[in-house]
Amino acid sequence: MKKYFIYICSLIACAASFSACSNDDGGDVTVKNVYSTGCKTGETVNSSSPKTRSYFDEMGFEEYVEYTSKSNGYVYVTHHNVLFSCCNDSIGVDLLQDENRIIVVEREAFNCNCICPFDVSFEMGPFIPGSYNTITIRKRFNLSEEGTGETYGSFSFKYPSSGKTRIKYEYE
Repeated sequence: MKKYFIYICSLIACAASFSACSNDDGGDVTVKNVYSTGCKTGETVNSSSPKTRSYFDEMGFEEYVEYTSKSNGYVYVTHHNVLFSCCNDSIGVDLLQDENRIIVVEREAFNCNCICPFDVSFEMGPFIPGSYNTITIRKRFNLSEEGTGETYGSFSFKYPSSGKTRIKYEYE
């Protein structure tokens, strides 16, 4: 009987320790509903002239980020006119989190001999009201690369934000 009492006390202690470890800030931030437009200029793999960021800026494809807070704790983010290889059907998004710093890694699956602008949209959260977060967006050119890729830029926001916020991208 004493043995069962010890087992029961152990189970109660384990259950209490698991509940004490719950995260009051809503837990880890995750990403969902990732969508990309595909190449916005209709470039093909056999593009004969090299293109650069300034070329696309001159064509009106300025790069910027917009985000809007949603009532369910999530933030809807769209990274407009980010350059990737034109042969990609879609762009993936991964998140890394270190306390209130979130690293967004946008990644392409294929490399080919042309680039074009894409819009990449996703939702991330959940956030709790009043939380301040720093978002760093990085780009990883292909799946065979190691690490989190090159840094594009960072911005800070408070959840919830009011209305739609637009940030012009300044490269670091």
